[in-house]
Amino acid sequence: MIHIISFINIHNTNLYKSGFLVFFMALLTGFSLYSQETEEKELYFYHISIPNFDSFEITKKEDGSLEVFSLESMPENEILRQHKIYDFKPAFPNTLKENLKIVYRITTDSPTLVYELEKLNPEKYQKIGEYFPPKVSYYPNDYGTTSPVENLGEPYPLTGLDLINAPGAWGITKGNKKVVIGVSDARV
Repeated sequence: MIHIISFINIHNTNLYKSGFLVFFMALLTGFSLYSQETEEKELYFYHISIPNFDSFEITKKEDGSLEVFSLESMPENEILRQHKIYDFKPAFPNTLKENLKIVYRITTDSPTLVYELEKLNPEKYQKIGEYFPPKVSYYPNDYGTTSPVENLGEPYPLTGLDLINAPGAWGITKGNKKVVIGVSDARV
């Protein structure tokens, strides 16, 4: 009788261990699948000058990316089709400066897209620069007419602050009273 009980206890312990092992494996597999689904895709951000932006038709696809179609060039469309584009719009939409009106912001999953377009048509795609957007931007309520929040300040655009991305810097820090900065326009 003792041998039968010992066998049952050993057998139950092995069942318990193998059941735990199966449960643990299933749990790890579930976490692995979940992490693959929620993994962030790597994005690349560019500013690029495009003098004739009107040559594009842009539509949003179901997956959130954009379909960009060039009315001028089929080789351009071949390049655009090979990559996902998530954002393609004016970088400084409220600017009064002519040279900034042709600067566009492109967000893509490809580190080569803009360089392939530039190689194909260097007159159309000019002055490419990668940038790294801040995670958080801060706009004070007196920022001016280029602010995405209600402007309670001056009724003119503060394009200089847009150009240096001051809201991105203010998203990191708004300053400290212990820090004093002096600006002088005279020779030192």
